[in-house]
Amino acid sequence: MHSSKPNGVNGSDGRGLRLALVGLPDNVVDDVRTASPPGWIEVASEASPRGVAARLAPHGPDAVLMHAGPGTDHVWTELPELRRLVPGCRILLLSEVKDPDQILRAMREGASEYIVLPEDLGELARCLADLASTRGASGGGSHPVIAVVGASGGVGTTTFAVHLAGEMNARRPSHVALVDVNPVAPDVGVVLDVELPFSLLDVMRNVHRLDDTLLHGVVNRHPTGLAVVALPEDEEARAEIARLGTGAPLRALEVLRRSFEAVVLDCGSVPDPYTAPLAASADRVLLVVHASMVSLKNALRRLEWLKSSGVRGEAISVVVNRHGGRSARLKDGDIEESLGCAIVATLPSDSAVGTALDDGRLLAAEKSLTPLRRELARLSEPWLAPPARAPRKLGIGLFARLFA
Repeated sequence: MHSSKPNGVNGSDGRGLRLALVGLPDNVVDDVRTASPPGWIEVASEASPRGVAARLAPHGPDAVLMHAGPGTDHVWTELPELRRLVPGCRILLLSEVKDPDQILRAMREGASEYIVLPEDLGELARCLADLASTRGASGGGSHPVIAVVGASGGVGTTTFAVHLAGEMNARRPSHVALVDVNPVAPDVGVVLDVELPFSLLDVMRNVHRLDDTLLHGVVNRHPTGLAVVALPEDEEARAEIARLGTGAPLRALEVLRRSFEAVVLDCGSVPDPYTAPLAASADRVLLVVHASMVSLKNALRRLEWLKSSGVRGEAISVVVNRHGGRSARLKDGDIEESLGCAIVATLPSDSAVGTALDDGRLLAAEKSLTPLRRELARLSEPWLAPPARAPRKLGIGLFARLFA
């Protein structure tokens, strides 16, 4: 193992490309040093995945580089272990051997790249430069994430999230994603009558290999073009999500934020440790309530939970559903004063909602512009620029079909 430190500071200033090295011989470390961009940081350098993982707690790497040369059969058991110990991290497998069977196995085991050295030193340099460029561009200007949280069950959280995303998608077809992170009942697939073979877990597993084209090719689509992603419901998949930890869904959300012009999160109405960091990372949290004392009481509890989870108070706004109905007992001013949050939308009842739910349709696809649709359109407008040109249709390439 090469012991000298590479370019940059072996620390946590956050400016350089962060690389972790696993079992690299001296000559391969020299190649990495040659190919890496200026200012790169070695956050860990150990002989085994467990050794690297133990040092990575305060230093999330941009990539982990492993060696798969002659006499390194152990790498095929270490690679899955590394994926488990450092979930969501991009893994580059470096080898002196150009073996098609080994390359295919590396892809199946979750490696992002298989690079032959020194033959493909230029390819390693390009890959690391791309990583450094992505890291530099990730600090701002990203697309908005709007989290929808219900004061309680039955206030219409999922229905509102679905049709809000639908109105956004009407403005920017195929450029909006609806993501169901309700840990209790992820129902958007049922509501929209869309099969969901591609789940949020698939994004978590492949967070560093999903570029925009691939993601747009494999993601589930409603007939209107709205992208739909949800948590899987089977126990085995849920257990894997739990093993991946809270960082994995956050990284998955960043992939979606980067690839779509807006992301709407349906967080459900049950406070949960899983949804808390996702809500905290959103640009805007919309708390859905009814104009009743019971709903207001529940809303106060949800508000307390949101703030204790790290959601900024100024990021929270209120949406009053079924506004003006016979069950309403509170005025808008009473709700705003009690919650300390502004009401950004009041949604009137609309009989078309029930019919749309039965048929898996979006209100945005209807020809008539009802008062409810007008309010949804008004609410969605500030988050999306009007389309500058017709959306480009993305085909599904060979790798996308293999991935699917």
